[in-house]
Amino acid sequence: MEDDLKNDPLHSYESTIETGPPSRSHFDESPVALHELLLSLLDSSPFGILVHDTSGRILIYNRQLEHLTGYSSAEIPNIHSWIEKLYPDPSYRQIVLEERQVSQPPNSWRERDAAITLRDGSQRLCQFISSQDGKGIRTVFIRDAHRSDHHLKDLFSIGDRYRSFYQYGPLPVFSFQYSEGDLVLVSYNYAAAEFFGPKASGFLGVPASRLLSNRPDILGCLEACFHRRETTQKEFLVAIPPEAEMKKLRGTFLFAEPNFVIAHIEDLTPLRKAEEKFSLAFQHSTSGQAITTFEDGRFIDVNPSGCEMSGYSREELIGRKVFELGIWAEPTARRRMRQRLEKHGVVRNFEYRFRRKSGEIRHGMFSAAIITIRGQRYILSEAQDVTELKEAEAALRKAHHELELRVKERTLKLEQVASELDEANTALKILLRKCDQEREELEEKVFYNAKQLILPYVKKLKRQHLNPSTRSLVAVIETKIKDLISPIGKNLGHSVVGLTPMEIRVADLIQQGSSSKEIAALLGLSLRTIETHRKNIRARLGITNKKANLRAFLLSLETNQPIIRSESSLTK
Repeated sequence: MEDDLKNDPLHSYESTIETGPPSRSHFDESPVALHELLLSLLDSSPFGILVHDTSGRILIYNRQLEHLTGYSSAEIPNIHSWIEKLYPDPSYRQIVLEERQVSQPPNSWRERDAAITLRDGSQRLCQFISSQDGKGIRTVFIRDAHRSDHHLKDLFSIGDRYRSFYQYGPLPVFSFQYSEGDLVLVSYNYAAAEFFGPKASGFLGVPASRLLSNRPDILGCLEACFHRRETTQKEFLVAIPPEAEMKKLRGTFLFAEPNFVIAHIEDLTPLRKAEEKFSLAFQHSTSGQAITTFEDGRFIDVNPSGCEMSGYSREELIGRKVFELGIWAEPTARRRMRQRLEKHGVVRNFEYRFRRKSGEIRHGMFSAAIITIRGQRYILSEAQDVTELKEAEAALRKAHHELELRVKERTLKLEQVASELDEANTALKILLRKCDQEREELEEKVFYNAKQLILPYVKKLKRQHLNPSTRSLVAVIETKIKDLISPIGKNLGHSVVGLTPMEIRVADLIQQGSSSKEIAALLGLSLRTIETHRKNIRARLGITNKKANLRAFLLSLETNQPIIRSESSLTK
C-alpha cells in the first residue's frame, strides 16, 4: 500500500508542501488514512480543483472539476490536453495562453474569467482563481462564474442572465470603471477579444487617459458620458490590428451605476461599403431612380437619369412632392400602384404615363419597393422611359395590320384566280368530253360505213374472176379497211406497245388465222421476213420465251384494253 502511495500524484504533491507533518492528535498515524482524508476533502470541495507541475503533468483533478467540464481525469492527462480541449478556438486559446504566461509573484492569487467548451460542445463562463508556489506547482480553483460575486455581478446587479448577454453578445463591449480621477478598462467580452485580437488582453487595467492618449475624440466621449450621466454615440475611423486595417466604427457609450461606462462598438465598415456600392449604382444607373417618403411622396434623393427623364434638376425635385409636380399624368394609375405597393411591398413593371417639366406626356415602366431607414418607411423607385419602344410597337402593329390586309387581298385574288381556273378546267373537261363524244361518233360512223357500205363491195369484188395481181391488191384493200375498223389496230398502235405499221398488219393477219406463208404471199414479203416480224411482235408484247399462243394473245386485245409491256420487253 505504501508503495502505491509513493507513485500516487496526490502523494507526490503532498511531499512538496513544506508544512510539516500533521498533528497526531488530529490524524491517524497511518499515511493511508491521511491520503483518504485528503481525497475526501478534494472531492467534497464546491470548487473544481486542478494542480499541475512545471512540465504540465496534472497532479490533482477532483470530481467537481469532472462535473464542471464533463471530462474525466483520464481524458485530461496534462495541461496541454486541458487547453486544447477546453479552448478549441485558436484565437481565444491564444488569449488564454498569453494570460497564463504573465508572471505573478509566488503564492499570490490571480482571478480571471474565461469561457470553456464542455465535453458536450456547449460553453460555460467560469471564474479561475490561481496561485503558483516557488517550485512552479500551480493550483487553480474553478467555479461557474454565474455563481461568483466578483465586480461584474456588482456592475450589472440584475442577475446572471445579463452577465451571459454581456459575455456572449455579438457586439464588442468594453467596461470602464472610474477610479482616482480616471476611467480604467476592467473587462471586455468575447466579441471584443475576437474583433481586436490577442492584444486586447493587454488593455485590461490600463487607464483610458493612457490607453486612448492618441484618440482624444474617443476619450472625450467616455468622459462626457460619465460626467453627464447620459448616452453618447459617435462614429470613428480606427486601425484594427493585426493588419491595421482602417474600419468605420460606431461607439455607443452608456453610463451604469455606480461608476461605470459601458462602450458598445459596432463595425460600420460593411455597411459603409454597401452604401458606397449602392450610391455608385444609384448615381450611374441608366434608369431613373429616386427615394421618396412613403407617406406623402416627398423626394429625398434622385439620380441624374431620373432628372433627365423628368426634365427637372435635382434641386427642383428634392423636398417637393410627386403629386405637386404632376409627374403622374393619370392620378388613378398612381393610386392603383400605391395599393399594390401597400399590399405586396413591391411593384414591378407597372406601365404608366408621366408628364415632363415641359408638359410632354410620355410612356414609362415603373418598379418600386418599400424600404425602412431608421424606422422610417421610404419608397425606392426605378423608372424607364419606354416611349420610343411604345412607338416602335405601335408602328410594328400597324405594319402587321397592313401586312394582314395585303395578305387578305392577295388571298382573295388567288381565290378568284383559282375559281376562274376551276371554271376553265370545268369548261375544258366539258370540251374534252364533247371531243371524246364526237370522236366516238366519228369512229362509229366510220366503222359503220366501212363495215356496211365498203366491205360488202370488196367481198363482191373478190368473188369476181380477177387475176392474181388484182386479187392481191383487193386483199390489201380489204386488210386496210379491217385495220381501220379493228380494235386490235388501235391497241397495237398504242404508244406504249409501239408496233410499226407493218407489224400491225402482220399481227392483224395472224389474229385472222392466216399462216406465215399466206401472210408472206398476201403482203408480197419473204417467209423469213414474216418470221422476223412475228418475233418482234412477241418481244414488244412481252411474251418472248413464253408458252403463249400469239393468235390467242392477239384475240384477247379485242377488249379494247391497251397492252402495257413488261419491263423486260421495254428493254429489248
